[in-house]
Amino acid sequence: MVASRILEVCRQDAAACVGAEIPISLSIGVAQWTREMGSFPDRLMAAADHALYAAKKRGKNGYAVYDPAPPLAPEIGAEAVADLRQHA
Repeated sequence: MVASRILEVCRQDAAACVGAEIPISLSIGVAQWTREMGSFPDRLMAAADHALYAAKKRGKNGYAVYDPAPPLAPEIGAEAVADLRQHA
């Protein structure tokens, strides 16, 4: 909720600017401390950084929340999907 609100405030502030355009984009990575992280703040920062790159991968002006669960299957690239379709 906080990340969403920050994005909205930044959009409103940028829209309220008069005169020269101010190019601004914002990506936010959100992480929550867990017991597994222990008392190591660098682990929490690494989780937030991981989420930040996920937000950037989705595009500008967004946020992502760190999910420690591994994906059920590896990502399949477009070329691999096309190859699978050809052999189906």
